[in-house]
Amino acid sequence: MKSQIVLAIALVLGGCGKKSDSSAAASASAEAPVAEAPPGPPFTGTLTLALVMSSGSLVRPLQPWSDAFARLQAKLGKPTHVDGKRYTWAAMEGDDCAYLLVEQEDGKQYKVDGLVVGGVSKPAKSTKGSADNGRDKCLEAMGTDLPPEDPEAQPAPSDDKPIAVSFVVANGIKARSRWVGKPVTVEAQVAGIGGIAVTLADVADKQATLTCIVTGQADKSGDRTTRSAAAGGAEVDDKLLGKPVVAKGTFKIQRMMNGRGEPSVAPQLEPCAITAK
Repeated sequence: MKSQIVLAIALVLGGCGKKSDSSAAASASAEAPVAEAPPGPPFTGTLTLALVMSSGSLVRPLQPWSDAFARLQAKLGKPTHVDGKRYTWAAMEGDDCAYLLVEQEDGKQYKVDGLVVGGVSKPAKSTKGSADNGRDKCLEAMGTDLPPEDPEAQPAPSDDKPIAVSFVVANGIKARSRWVGKPVTVEAQVAGIGGIAVTLADVADKQATLTCIVTGQADKSGDRTTRSAAAGGAEVDDKLLGKPVVAKGTFKIQRMMNGRGEPSVAPQLEPCAITAK
């Protein structure tokens, strides 16, 4: 979404050419910005697909966050889902799901004071059975992509003692409020390597797997390999395939959509570092 912000800056700079005093005076009134009415109080009604889909021009990149957020809430109410600096407003009617995603950024990187609007997604709507890229984001915001938590499921360990991959698979998603964002160490066997994504299989039950998004690889001495700037992570030695390893990472839930437009989830460690045993 940063490309939208760069484009916004380019458009502003592109219109900054010099004008003669007379032409500037003649066009001053035409160029004077029209003051926007202040936003009203936060919307407290039911958020509908129509409201979400009509919000595409509500805010713009580089707009002061305080003003933009007030306008978003005046039309759409409180965000449906907040993930760090990503704010999502979503609504469902039957199987149809629509969402708007707005990102908050620090204006310093764009030479603007204070917090500003970063990327703004175009409002998107999808229906059951569609494989739209945004449907998983919409369902995630609505909280309908995951089953209820199981109070009997085990929490993430409080120490860094290695655990089995099967334990993570059996409990991580079912007790996600006690796993997401927690450090996890597993003993595993490398079952697949795809760039920086490494598939880790349980030592005893090869059907139990999770993905490790590698940011660093270490040998027995603890020395890290050279990071791969192109891949955004660390190169993984193919010689590790089929070998036992210890992986340390932060637990998260990987969300995906299958070809039928149905959401699916899987446990994941990201960022993650692998050490050969």
